[in-house]
Amino acid sequence: IQDVLAAAGRPRTAVTGKISGEFLLGGLDYRPHRIFVGGGLSGDDAEQAAHILRQAWELLLPGGALMAHCVLLGSLERARRVLQELGGKLHIYSLHTGESRPLAGDLHFAGMHPVFLVYAAKYL
Repeated sequence: IQDVLAAAGRPRTAVTGKISGEFLLGGLDYRPHRIFVGGGLSGDDAEQAAHILRQAWELLLPGGALMAHCVLLGSLERARRVLQELGGKLHIYSLHTGESRPLAGDLHFAGMHPVFLVYAAKYL
């Protein structure tokens, strides 16, 4: 994938780990078309989580998109509220997965906790 991105002239940088909104604005030398927030929107510091979403949205190019991964309902609501306030066109996805387990001499899928993806498009 990185070779394809390089051939297309796209930056290949991925920011991983625990970051802050200040890093988002000061740590990249370009503005991305896509941003994925892979968690970290829960906890006691709700304002910090909202700040990270706002800073990521500011950094995002017009026509781009931001997606946030949420497991907790509080994180889902926080991401939905902030991105809606910023004017994003929202889509929320609920992913339900299962894990195979033995049952009656066969296998069945035991349900696991859902994961939510909040997608917001930033229009021109």
